[in-house]
Amino acid sequence: MNKLHSVSLIEELCVGCTNCIKGCPTEAIRVRNGKAVIDDVRCVDCSECIRICPYHAKTALTDSFDSTLDAIEGKLKVAIVSPVLFTQFPYKSSRSKIMSAIISLGFDYVFDESIGSAAYLKGIRDIIRQKNQSFDSLSEEQRKLSFPLISSSCPVIVRFIQMKYRTLIPRLVSIESPFEITARYARSVLSEQSKVNSKEVAVVYFSPCPAKKTLTLTPLGTEKSNVDLVIGIHEVYSRLIRILDKKNYSENESNLSSHIFLSDDVGLRCAVLGGEAAGTGIDNFLTVDGIKNVVKIMDEIEADHLPGISFVEPSCCFGGCVGGPLTVSNRFAATARLREFAGETFNSWDANVKLIDSEDLPMAEHWSIPLVENNAMRLSDNIGDAMSKYDQIDKILATLPGLDCGACGAPSCASMAEDIVQGRALFEDCIIMRNGTN
Repeated sequence: MNKLHSVSLIEELCVGCTNCIKGCPTEAIRVRNGKAVIDDVRCVDCSECIRICPYHAKTALTDSFDSTLDAIEGKLKVAIVSPVLFTQFPYKSSRSKIMSAIISLGFDYVFDESIGSAAYLKGIRDIIRQKNQSFDSLSEEQRKLSFPLISSSCPVIVRFIQMKYRTLIPRLVSIESPFEITARYARSVLSEQSKVNSKEVAVVYFSPCPAKKTLTLTPLGTEKSNVDLVIGIHEVYSRLIRILDKKNYSENESNLSSHIFLSDDVGLRCAVLGGEAAGTGIDNFLTVDGIKNVVKIMDEIEADHLPGISFVEPSCCFGGCVGGPLTVSNRFAATARLREFAGETFNSWDANVKLIDSEDLPMAEHWSIPLVENNAMRLSDNIGDAMSKYDQIDKILATLPGLDCGACGAPSCASMAEDIVQGRALFEDCIIMRNGTN
């Protein structure tokens, strides 16, 4: 698979209908010779093309369950579970029971990603406190760059900002993501507890979206990911539900001390839009979901039209991670299920379940590598050349019909003009122009 993104085309299913080119927020898709083509550098794994393709010609590339177990044979097998997984099953299944089922699939330990989410939130609170303390001593320009902070927990949003909103990069929360924090914590705990080298620990993440797979191959803010492999929730669900549906299944079939949970529900709530913002402890936050809505809010931030907002929680998927493309349950039912878990007590659980208190949370580390711009949407690295191309695009655009029909294989006449200037298309690709010259 391509290391830059985890969305792929199933060519035999593609009919060149142009639905995908209209929905892509980075204009990463073109239709050429009757088939969609994905620009590797522009794709940010938002999965809009997967959602809107009526022929299911787009698919998410993650690691298969069987190949994953083969690849980590002989190692200490650790599963990092997104809280979204818990919301996919019937109400009779407790988190502990689901984790027991994961152990029975061949894993040695299961860590709840809520641990990393809670540590991530603590890191955000520290950043906000530090910025507030130094706010009065900052210049007007520095104050403008201080707030609002933008959550970096969704890798799609981070990559989207790298490409389309490069001036907003300094506003991103520059700490590692919850799943990286949890994976690093798991390696540290098990290396000490089991007396094994970190390299002998294999970490597998159960993910609601393909963007997390890309994050393991091309990490953000760090040189190497702590997660080795990523399995889609939709794939592991079918295996787990068969185990959970057994009439004689009991949590005692596995060692419950292998389940590592957070002792409160703060991190758990981060799976739903608004949970992260509420966990910052401030009132002046804003939440937004859906990539098209995110575009509108990023425009507002870039124009300094959100005074008084200290924190923005953007989610590529509607409803937050519960709306991810690799989930099974619809996001509304999943959100309701999550509320039940948030009120769950630990008194009825086996005493061997390991609970992590807020005082024992791992530290959220800051990015060790500065985030760089993605210049895929630039016309040229040379300013003079770029300005010349802008002029050419304007002249070509003035001659095009302006219908944005997509029949040429580009999402709009403007993108068609850009393709012509960049040598990726011809005037004759426009059906109306071609017919007009005949």
